[in-house]
Amino acid sequence: MVFKKMDNPKLVRKLARWKNALGSNSTRKFARFVKQFAPDAVLCTHYLPVELLGRDCARYGPVPRR
Repeated sequence: MVFKKMDNPKLVRKLARWKNALGSNSTRKFARFVKQFAPDAVLCTHYLPVELLGRDCARYGPVPRR
């Protein structure tokens, strides 16, 4: 049901505005955690971490391998 509802572009835009307005503090905490932990790979079962990691990669480039 949720995936079917998310096929509605108007609803997705509304949710994106809401998510962007509320998520900046937790986004920074998540980004800081990932940088400190420095994983070799990340497996995501929810869309939000993928979106945040993708945004960081687009902004700063991929994380260099050790």
